[in-house]
Amino acid sequence: MQQKVLQHFFDFCARMASRYPRRVLLVALGLMAAALTVTIAGLRFEPNRNDLISPDLEWNQRFLAWQESFPGVTDLYVIFDPGGRRDVDADSPLTQREKDARQLADELGNALRKLDTVEDVVWAYDDAQVHPRAARLLPLEEFTGQLDDARAAKALLESRSPAHLLQSALSMMNTAGGVQGIDAATADDDVSRDIRDFARLVDAFTERMNAPADQPVDLFRALNPTRRNYVTTENGKLLIMRITPRRADDPLNPLGPAIGQIREIIEQKRSEYPAVEFGLTGIEV
Repeated sequence: MQQKVLQHFFDFCARMASRYPRRVLLVALGLMAAALTVTIAGLRFEPNRNDLISPDLEWNQRFLAWQESFPGVTDLYVIFDPGGRRDVDADSPLTQREKDARQLADELGNALRKLDTVEDVVWAYDDAQVHPRAARLLPLEEFTGQLDDARAAKALLESRSPAHLLQSALSMMNTAGGVQGIDAATADDDVSRDIRDFARLVDAFTERMNAPADQPVDLFRALNPTRRNYVTTENGKLLIMRITPRRADDPLNPLGPAIGQIREIIEQKRSEYPAVEFGLTGIEV
């Protein structure tokens, strides 16, 4: 039955095409023009996979939750390699190339922040910007050391008088300096560090004495001088700059304008700092 219906339909189409070819051709051209109009007006490209997959799917809900909890998937990064040392002490003097890399990062970061296509740039921070609770992210041994230092500092700052403060501080320094098996160079470094720590302790104690009795004193800020820190790899060899770009309205390449402007500024700085290797990277790049 179904085959007969299809056969009659195709027979009808064939007869109409043979009897009225011009009319059939005009109808076909009209349908083609309508199809092109609908395609041009309504066809668009959807680059976001979340708009193509149902959010009700269980596995897609986990992906959306991860994407919301961990933003920055489209962030860009500039990596600086001044070359040279690895695993150096944070307080050791910088080489000229390392100083150039930091100066370059400052200049590049400030230039990128002025772009309309860039939302945020992070490459350095001051100690004052870090909350003391961030110490909980340290390895256990360093975190324990921070707690011990805080307890000792609290006891010292609660001294009844400057004389008691001096006596307690010297006692702690003598106890720390009595460790066996330390070479002369290490001992000298420890003495220099103790002197600097004692000077900061005196300043903190002075602040505590001058403050009202009911006003708390931030021991972390008082005992740790503000220092500018740069975001680096664990061994301190590479400097890292994170760039959060703004998405453009272009559905095919929403980060294209931002990447183009960032690369242009990087090339300008490259000629000014030929000794420092650096470049742009990221998933979108």
